[in-house]
Amino acid sequence: MAAGGTLTLSGGADVTLSSGTVYSFVRGVGGTQGLVLNSNGQTMTVTNLDHLYGGTNLKAPEVITLGGTSGNTLGIARLETLIGNVGRDVLDFGIFGNTINATGIETFIGGSSGTDFITLANTGGTTVAISFIESLLGGSGKDVAVIQSTIGTTTTVGLVETIIGNGALDVFATISTVDGNTVMVIGAEVLLGNGTKPDFYTLGSGGNTLGVAFVDTLTGGSGYDLVTGGFKNGSIN
Repeated sequence: MAAGGTLTLSGGADVTLSSGTVYSFVRGVGGTQGLVLNSNGQTMTVTNLDHLYGGTNLKAPEVITLGGTSGNTLGIARLETLIGNVGRDVLDFGIFGNTINATGIETFIGGSSGTDFITLANTGGTTVAISFIESLLGGSGKDVAVIQSTIGTTTTVGLVETIIGNGALDVFATISTVDGNTVMVIGAEVLLGNGTKPDFYTLGSGGNTLGVAFVDTLTGGSGYDLVTGGFKNGSIN
């Protein structure tokens, strides 16, 4: 197959691209078959794969677009840029830890080990569901992060305008950004500011019970809010 062509898988074991092989499109047949990329760096569109693993050359990053209109559920590892399509796309991270730029992806599921860092590249804002993701950096629009895990999670966030917990022990800590963070918080148990740039939190309605530390400004919602400070020194507005 010529470089830049289409690879159509036929089922069975995973396919590993040999060194120097380049495709623009890869079509799977469903099931558990996946694709392992070489270290050349690939820019391609994939559909109907179970999983996709990038190469090990960090100087040759991959840019992957998810094809089709019905959504994709894809296990990934060692990929740098993911672009979703019009359907609901779900990324399930491997055990190695991942750092990716993502556009148009609706759900992120972190791996059992490693640290997963996601940057949302959408400019118009996006709503994402996350589980076991350690760090999430929003884009220039209004971003909403919804925790799916029911056993609690600890996530650092930056430039995310709304974060919604899931009733377990959810801990959110803000990343220092140029202008600080202004965030609506619903269903969180612990809020941690970054200690360098100002953080402005507004609590959702219905009542909240939470602990806070390094938070500069906190505005309650319409319900009964119970807030416990984490340190004896310092002040909060």
